[in-house]
Amino acid sequence: MNKTEYNKIIEAISNLKGEKLRQITRGGAMAGFGFGKNPKAKVAHKTEGGKLEFRYAEASKYAIHIDGFFRITHQGKIIISKDDMFRPNSQMNNGNYNDNDFEWDVEGNNKFDESKNFLCDTDLLVEDIIINETGDLKIVLSNDFCIEVYIDTNEDEECWRFFEVGNSEKPHIVITGQGYCEQ
Repeated sequence: MNKTEYNKIIEAISNLKGEKLRQITRGGAMAGFGFGKNPKAKVAHKTEGGKLEFRYAEASKYAIHIDGFFRITHQGKIIISKDDMFRPNSQMNNGNYNDNDFEWDVEGNNKFDESKNFLCDTDLLVEDIIINETGDLKIVLSNDFCIEVYIDTNEDEECWRFFEVGNSEKPHIVITGQGYCEQ
């Protein structure tokens, strides 16, 4: 990425500094990290009939969605990584299941789902943000926690994106294996 693109990314993502890690979600193999509070965001909900509707609800102010490899570390040890999405949770890991029955994408079945909630129950604030020339991202959190995102392809595939939740006027900052774009 060139200097102008780098500066745009830094300018946008620097809004995270001082914000609290509010939620960690998963949609398939994509992880979502929510930061700060946005009390009037439009949030999509499915009705009982399966119809999608939008209503105002408290949500995160900023979000990062990660399709590439990431990990969360604490004091130099990996505590959660993308691979944990594809590993059975501790109950299943104790031999209480058959390998053929493991469905990683069912909410709660995998190690990632089991581990993610305790982080949001801790007051973790963004202290620093570091991005290198390939688009790798490091979010330094309080209490010696860190979210690290790595560009894991050289293809024009999305690795991660940053956006302000509910603000359609600001573009999403998207980092692919080929660099930077806005959507």
